[in-house]
Amino acid sequence: MYKGWDIIIDKEKMRYKKLYSFLGIPMGEGWKNLFEVRYVSLTKVNMIKTNRSGRTIGNESSNKVERFVVYLFGEEKNMRIEVCKKKAYNDAQSIAQQISKYLEVPLKDFINS
Repeated sequence: MYKGWDIIIDKEKMRYKKLYSFLGIPMGEGWKNLFEVRYVSLTKVNMIKTNRSGRTIGNESSNKVERFVVYLFGEEKNMRIEVCKKKAYNDAQSIAQQISKYLEVPLKDFINS
């Protein structure tokens, strides 16, 4: 069984559980069926973070931030599970390598390809 901060994968029972933290307390969504994973992917996405001031109306600013995302992909295009989003490339790469090794599938690094 693979256990990370963001996901638990049980390949023997073909299921997974997404994890998140609320006020420092780890919580899960419940077990879901895991399709046959063809590969693990590592990619970079650009996101917009909007900061709003509570003192004045209409006072907001936007910053562009990049995140490194790990996905599990199945046979069909719509078969995709987001594992995690990380600020640091090394953190995301480490998670992707661990999951790839555990599931015995290839890792496709779209950042350094």
